[in-house]
Amino acid sequence: AKQDVEYSYVSGVYNDGLPYNGAIAKVNIHNTSSKNQKSKIVNPKWQFSIVSSKDKTKRVTTFIEEFKSENKKETKIAWNGGYILNPELVGKLGLPESYIGSPLGLIISDNKLLSPPLFNKPAFIVYSDGTLDIKRVSSRNGITIAHPPTPSQREGEAIEFTASNYNKVLSANWRKDLGGASCYYDLMYPEEYIEGNGRVIVRLAGNVIKEVIHTKDKQKIKIIPVGLTLSFTKDNFPESWDEIDKELIIKINGIDNVYPSADGSQSEEALPFGLSPPSGGIKGGLGLGGAVLHAVEAGPMLIDNGKNCLDMKEEGWKTQNSIRTQAARLDFTDMRGPKIAIGLDKDGNLSVLTINGRIRESVGATHIDMADIMLKFGMQKAMGFDPGGSSTLVVNGKILNISPYNSNYEKNVYSLPPEPRAVTNAVIGYLG
Repeated sequence: AKQDVEYSYVSGVYNDGLPYNGAIAKVNIHNTSSKNQKSKIVNPKWQFSIVSSKDKTKRVTTFIEEFKSENKKETKIAWNGGYILNPELVGKLGLPESYIGSPLGLIISDNKLLSPPLFNKPAFIVYSDGTLDIKRVSSRNGITIAHPPTPSQREGEAIEFTASNYNKVLSANWRKDLGGASCYYDLMYPEEYIEGNGRVIVRLAGNVIKEVIHTKDKQKIKIIPVGLTLSFTKDNFPESWDEIDKELIIKINGIDNVYPSADGSQSEEALPFGLSPPSGGIKGGLGLGGAVLHAVEAGPMLIDNGKNCLDMKEEGWKTQNSIRTQAARLDFTDMRGPKIAIGLDKDGNLSVLTINGRIRESVGATHIDMADIMLKFGMQKAMGFDPGGSSTLVVNGKILNISPYNSNYEKNVYSLPPEPRAVTNAVIGYLG
């Protein structure tokens, strides 16, 4: 019988004669049947969780230890999650330390949206029936935000931000353009500033309020490359939101995304978070069970429908906001370095590929190299995750990649052993 997770080491030589090596792990999603003592078939189900840390960064191995302690489950496979604002970037951008560790894209954990999409980049999506998918995600179709329930209220008043008020570039007649509308801006916004002019501007990191700015007449506010920026008139601004570190409830509108019912027809209700199940639908009539259970945005998208689909411009990597926080990810189109990517084959099985870099035996990979290698392994869809020293792949407790990083490298760059770089989120796969 096949192992739940199989892995092998990969190596080769590129067309230019330079070497690469790494490892690939395959999760046999449908290989979960076994017999108990009474010869009845039992089906432990593959499950995936996005685990996050709010207060500090942690190594993937630490996330695994904490997951076992809290859930009494053994992690079969784990890898580093999406992009974050690390301390170096926060210092470089001149932002307050409170922004350290802020996620730079979609994170949904246990049905709760912790961070909305900020570009048009791909996400690894886990639906509540266990179906996996990889697709690009965006906030451009509109969002709805409310503050959490209080003892006196079930849930705060929901405020709708319509698609027509998304990333609104204002003309000289900005007062007429805006009117009384509440606007929202993600990191695809092409301008450096938005109009203040007496409006109230709210800066978010994930689903948390980080700054509330009551602007003056003719004041402009700079877009910072962290999270969503919200813009209200004074009359429309909810006073209960004038609180730093307040968590909000965010839903991403999915106007065109509907959930297929058991007979294959389309439900009228849009799927939560604006993410529809994979094309072709989900068999079995799961009703509301088709909601997104977990998701994490990273990127870039490498493969779709069995073909290379790399498009850095469409996904937003070439915007100034992306370059300021993820410049190396754009460079990696042509520059080789340590990489990690996931893929789905035609049977829905998941593979995780890591290519070592910055070592003599392996120069690393470009995004295009990663797509080519994934295609050789039969992937129909694939996406990259945070590369470089953050790249970490763990199978049954064993780290399969060689990290080029050590937290004390400044003390001695020659003799320190490799160690996984600390991150703020990770993907954990286990049998339920």
